[in-house]
Amino acid sequence: GFLLTREFANAVDAVAGPGGTPICRIALTNPTTNCVPINLFGQGSPSKAAIDYVTGDVFYQVTTKQQVGALTMQGELFKLPGGDAGLAVVVEGGSEGWDYSPDPGLMDGSVWGTTAVSGAGHRSNYAVTGELRLPLHDMLTVTGSGRYDAFKIGSNTVDKSTYSIGVEFRPIESLLFRGKYGTAFRAPTLSDAFQGRSGYYANGSTDYYRCGQLGYDPANTTGCPYDSVSVFGTRAGNPDLEPITADVWNAGVVWAPINNLSLSVDYYNWKIKNEVDTLSSDQLL
Repeated sequence: GFLLTREFANAVDAVAGPGGTPICRIALTNPTTNCVPINLFGQGSPSKAAIDYVTGDVFYQVTTKQQVGALTMQGELFKLPGGDAGLAVVVEGGSEGWDYSPDPGLMDGSVWGTTAVSGAGHRSNYAVTGELRLPLHDMLTVTGSGRYDAFKIGSNTVDKSTYSIGVEFRPIESLLFRGKYGTAFRAPTLSDAFQGRSGYYANGSTDYYRCGQLGYDPANTTGCPYDSVSVFGTRAGNPDLEPITADVWNAGVVWAPINNLSLSVDYYNWKIKNEVDTLSSDQLL
């Protein structure tokens, strides 16, 4: 089981009771307490009764819900030198929900050295995607696509349009050159947006403020008594987070010298903006 903070503090605070028998100090003012004094030293210590008093089980419940629907339409448009031009359109819609409810003892410090994250939230979304494939020549194919996404998160609507353009060039049957450029978009996750306030322990942290009061430079805190301490912090989600966006391009080549064998080399480049991150305890201190 998990060590219970309040019960452990009561159990180690023992005094002599009637006849010299150890009792919990709290029993002097609360005779109905079920506190069992704990002896941390000696053979056979601590007793099973004391262990049962200072430890316990914790429980949590996680619920996720998702509903998704999609409609796809595709077909050929017209003839080109390299084949038929094709178009595909997809319309999507749905909703999702998340609820994480940990044991209250993990939230209020009743369980020693352990915390948990709570939170709950819901969002709905819809998207429209279109993709066009143009075989301009036997050796050259161009593709283009566009997508619009919209997410309703709390009272905010997060939406974005993205696109991509791709080229495939095959000078000979066994050799293919390919490349693509486009944009990308991702809405914040439900936990990023709706995570409730929770605590955490950061061990080995440097308290720069107290070290500074003792004359230590932030760049060199060696020798400071607060150079490696355990601190307690809190964190929570943010429903006002902006979407993550990116500019993406890639280029590559595929070579198939014989049947059933192909070799490929590709290079990918992502330029990400507004990436969601959590500040470390060292940055906060």
